[in-house]
Amino acid sequence: MKNTIIAVVGLVLLGSAAWYFMSSQSGRNPQNETEPVATVNGEEISQDAFEALEAQLASSQGLTVGALDPAIRTQIRAQVIDNLVGQTLLMQATNASGVTASQEEIDTQLQSIKTQVGEDTFVQTLSAEGLTEGDLRTQIEEGLRVQAYLEQKLKLSEIVASDEEVNTTYADAVAAGAEVPPLEEIREEVKATVVQQKQQELIISHIEELKSYADIMITPQA
Repeated sequence: MKNTIIAVVGLVLLGSAAWYFMSSQSGRNPQNETEPVATVNGEEISQDAFEALEAQLASSQGLTVGALDPAIRTQIRAQVIDNLVGQTLLMQATNASGVTASQEEIDTQLQSIKTQVGEDTFVQTLSAEGLTEGDLRTQIEEGLRVQAYLEQKLKLSEIVASDEEVNTTYADAVAAGAEVPPLEEIREEVKATVVQQKQQELIISHIEELKSYADIMITPQA
């Protein structure tokens, strides 16, 4: 179950402005009126949203959707839908909480994207995806609001890693055959990894809690 909501965790934890840009809602067509793949508390998840995320997941494995083995594609379908359900529930909870993002925060994130990908790539990608800068600002705002909601709800910034947890994580990596520098050279990096893992566990648990009292209907595959 944990692997099925990596995109949600990525949105919240990676803190990379480029995530919003490169993982934008590509492939969505507002004219597409096909049956939704799922409904969450009355809110529909479109086929377009599903296909966009399915393609991203396949691409991350160096494949295209059409090249996937039928059994693997069925498994991926379930993961993608579960992922989208989790995203939808988080957005619904965020909306209900009333948290906001300031224009300054949005501006900072937008500028960070432009800096990371370059102005030319920024403009070209927006055009290729059929997005305006206003669309992107809306997506950035939603991401920032989700981050604020989870901080308010789960106090993610207060999570720390003990020396014992850092030592254990490093020892596990060494035991698994990883080639790593001496611990004292990378202690801060290992500590950050432990904190991120603990944050992920909290977020996953919260999403499962949201699911437990949500009205979720998955459309059977034809």
